[in-house]
Amino acid sequence: MIHRRKFLLTGLLMGASQSHAESIGFELQPAQPHVLGDGMAYAQAYRASAQAVIAVIVNRLALPFPSARMLVFEDHAAFEAALIEHLKLSPEVAKTTASFAKAAVGPGHLLLNHPAMQTIGQEEQLITMAHEMTHLVQAALNGGRALWRYHWLTEGFAEWVAFRVVYELGAADFSLQRQKMLIQVRPIWQAGQLARLEQMDRFDEWVKVRAARGFNATYPFAFFAAEFLIERHTLPQVTAYFRAFSQSTNAANNFQVTFGETLQDFQLDLNVQLKKLFQL
Repeated sequence: MIHRRKFLLTGLLMGASQSHAESIGFELQPAQPHVLGDGMAYAQAYRASAQAVIAVIVNRLALPFPSARMLVFEDHAAFEAALIEHLKLSPEVAKTTASFAKAAVGPGHLLLNHPAMQTIGQEEQLITMAHEMTHLVQAALNGGRALWRYHWLTEGFAEWVAFRVVYELGAADFSLQRQKMLIQVRPIWQAGQLARLEQMDRFDEWVKVRAARGFNATYPFAFFAAEFLIERHTLPQVTAYFRAFSQSTNAANNFQVTFGETLQDFQLDLNVQLKKLFQL
């Protein structure tokens, strides 16, 4: 069953290589999405992939997925304009973001930068979509409030869910992906260059760490931090953490109330866990 899904998704993503002049929009819902576009092949392929991701999120991981609109843009300029409109980015930040971002999410929207998506392989396309769609899940859990703090967990959880999704779809081997991330993070850990979680609290701090220490010091590292938190407290408990933001935006308090420990306590045990992981 999983291998048949892999074949299906591979075919869908291979079809996402045509170029058209207009952006396309779809309503994404857990069931019976209404297609708003005119049947363009590449946009239809993204829609089918997104629906497969939603099916795993809802049916396998038991996470909520909100009604949302997916917009596919066929050039960087259109994607840049959408970042300003839907994410409320400044023109300067939007221009910089559009030059490298493959996808983004805003309130009720999944934005796909088609030219950028075509620069990566099929597996990475699915991982990218699943990661960004997990941010929509987080918004569904917290009532649509922005997650300004503990950004390491916001991104780490999205990475963890994304890799679980592509595994469930048969598009990637979870253990191999995890091993790849271990190889990416190990030399940074050995050099003592991994940031403390409190140093990746706000989004601007996250960006600063990525700029100074590289991609592998952020997303793959955050994956292992989120994985350890899930193993330590279960997926439903981590879900409860995000849900707590619907009542309070105090991230430190939500973390302590949900998990019964402070971030500092968790960091100490995470350090021990990382030593076990990277000394193997």
